[in-house]
Amino acid sequence: MNPIQLSGEGTIYEIVSIHQQIHDNWSVDTDMILDVSAITEVDASFIQLLASCKKTAESNHQTFQIINQPETLNDKMAAMFMQDFFTGESLQEEEA
Repeated sequence: MNPIQLSGEGTIYEIVSIHQQIHDNWSVDTDMILDVSAITEVDASFIQLLASCKKTAESNHQTFQIINQPETLNDKMAAMFMQDFFTGESLQEEEA
């Protein structure tokens, strides 16, 4: 499956649009892979959306991955003490 490409601001002002983009591009019979390399700004609502996506994928017995994570997202996860929730297989660099 091709990753779902997310871009722009991952803030409360854009979260409905980002949620819709994920919904429109993900099928429950495939793994969920989110490419967040083009996300320029994040707030707590974006982290909450990612957490919800991870739980949804796991409840459907699918793999959840975030790839090409920008530093701004790493910083926000650290500030919210969410690194452990997203550790392991979830956070990966783009595969060659």
